[in-house]
Amino acid sequence: MEVATIVSNMNPGINATTDSEEVMLLQQALLWMLYDAGHLAKYPMAIDNLGDLEEMMPTKGRCPATKMYEEAITSAVRYYENQHVYPYTYLGGYCYRNKLYKQALKYWARAASVIRNYNYSRDDEEIYKEFLEIANELIPHIMRVVSSGISARSILKDPECFGYLLEFYDGICEWEEGSATPVLHIGWAKALFNTIAKFDAHVRSHVKISCIDPDSTDISEVQDPPALDKTAAEARTSQDQNGNMASDCINIAEEDIDPSEMMHRWPPVKLASAKMRGLRDLLLADKLNSQAISLQLTAQSQVTMTKKRGVGEVETPHAGRSKRARRE
Repeated sequence: MEVATIVSNMNPGINATTDSEEVMLLQQALLWMLYDAGHLAKYPMAIDNLGDLEEMMPTKGRCPATKMYEEAITSAVRYYENQHVYPYTYLGGYCYRNKLYKQALKYWARAASVIRNYNYSRDDEEIYKEFLEIANELIPHIMRVVSSGISARSILKDPECFGYLLEFYDGICEWEEGSATPVLHIGWAKALFNTIAKFDAHVRSHVKISCIDPDSTDISEVQDPPALDKTAAEARTSQDQNGNMASDCINIAEEDIDPSEMMHRWPPVKLASAKMRGLRDLLLADKLNSQAISLQLTAQSQVTMTKKRGVGEVETPHAGRSKRARRE
């Protein structure tokens, strides 16, 4: 695993805009050697980096990048109690690039469900930038794309997509709670309001929002999304002879739902953060109040919570995350 760490952190960047193809091919070949020997089975970040390389430069006879991203998630669930954020942002990024927008929202919500278990600090700059880009650039871009020429099957008419957005922001808000440094500023509030305003009040009303009792000591029900239960169970039994995960545990295909069925869904969403609990009625109102939403989201957190982990205690941006430039 130490060798895998060195290989996974190889930096192919020549400058800010150019990577060395030779270094990338070398890194890819070395990672496959380590993978075949079973040395990446407990290393989600390295599996993700290999998936990233396969997405750009597919290797004949090897499984596609999607399977590697999925395997990184099952590895994190099996070996690290689902405490890694990046496997979800990698898969969410893949879905975004391939215009699988509902799935992108789903996996970004899963990433936020992991980060809620940590306290934010100024040392978390890289992972903060990751979530900030998702909230202020990628999700608004999705909204612009699906808003132009609205179709009957648009995600803006899907209550589950609105539910994923609530889960995403709930995780970010709870990341902030109990932290010495605030996370959310007016830029976050504007992006949230502009995004939820794209959803008609009728669609928003179909999300069954419940609030977690802040005095309860059992928040396991919001820490692990139900969809992960099956993934974790399969991860425990789906391994090849080298200890690598069988990577068919997660289906990222977009559903082809009849438009008339969308509004017969009532997806449940549980809000655990104080800020999102306070926003519940505002988010379901027929007419959205941008000022009230902004004030609630950017208010200084008054919640005193039991010390959670620091992100660096489990993963850091340097732990197997290469410095390859982000791809659009």
